[in-house]
Amino acid sequence: MRNASPWIVSTYLDVDGKVSGTRSEPVLARAESLGLVSRELVIQPLSAGWDAEPPGTFKSGAGPIFALAEACRLLESEADVVVISGKDLLRTGYTSEERARQMAVFGEVTVADLYTDLAEVFMKNQGMSTDEFREVARALEANYRRTAERRGVKIAPAGSHERPVTRLFRLVDCANPVVDFEGEVVLATPEAAQKLGVAATDCARVAAVATAEVPDGPSQIGALAGYGHLRAVVERIGEQVDLQRLLEPDAALEVYTCFPVVPLAFLMALLETLGREGTLAEVLELLAEREITTTGGMNFARAPWNNPALHGLILVARAVVAGAGMGLVHGNGGLGGRQGVAVVGRV
Repeated sequence: MRNASPWIVSTYLDVDGKVSGTRSEPVLARAESLGLVSRELVIQPLSAGWDAEPPGTFKSGAGPIFALAEACRLLESEADVVVISGKDLLRTGYTSEERARQMAVFGEVTVADLYTDLAEVFMKNQGMSTDEFREVARALEANYRRTAERRGVKIAPAGSHERPVTRLFRLVDCANPVVDFEGEVVLATPEAAQKLGVAATDCARVAAVATAEVPDGPSQIGALAGYGHLRAVVERIGEQVDLQRLLEPDAALEVYTCFPVVPLAFLMALLETLGREGTLAEVLELLAEREITTTGGMNFARAPWNNPALHGLILVARAVVAGAGMGLVHGNGGLGGRQGVAVVGRV
């Protein structure tokens, strides 16, 4: 049994043909030549469907965090190197009709409509008005937009996506899946990283990872809107790292941003775990002070089906290597039944 935290030793990213990093094949070839044990975990594409999840594969927006937890388990027991990979050509690999059909995971009822129902239960639980919810939705949009503009992501002008999609959400509040994405994260034990010749200064360390899964689906909206399982995950992370460091200016965050209720619930859980009240006013203050995504959010930076948290993990790990003090990635799956949070830090 190995106790040292795994290192992220290599990352690769291709978003609509914009490539950065190094593919995993050279690292795996080097590992094989050294007699190291390697494993691969795969994030499923949209074409894999909603139900099947064979061993070693992961789906849902929380899938990459569940894969990271499994990678840590493998590196503690049987593997020296683990690759987490995801690829989904949502822009060029599907027609718009095929994409819409395969994303209709709940039949005739859209995911946006179901999240609207969930958000309204959440608002009732919190004593929040529709106007207050819309205020935080606009604050979230402005927060993502700052990040996207800083990163040079090509985005539509402010106000161009105001069209209502549901009675609560605008177009800009919803994830935009039209993107070709491929990403890889290579993890290794510290000993294996040294054998591979990777300098510690070029690595990030998996400081904490926690997941939770509860019954999901339209019939579970009342329970899901309580987000008790999300709060439990954040609390478990707080037992392993100092969450206060994640609010410092040099931290890198990637909060899951598919609909405003998801990042709102996460930020409230984070603030409450830190001993604050988790009020809407505190959330708005936080959004004004610091960026909560590293990618630019799932509308501006796009949302490659099961891979947004993998995209976030890659960029957050790179930010840590470049000097960020600590990084956090949040994953949300289904209607919120799967939750995962990972924290990476410096080696």
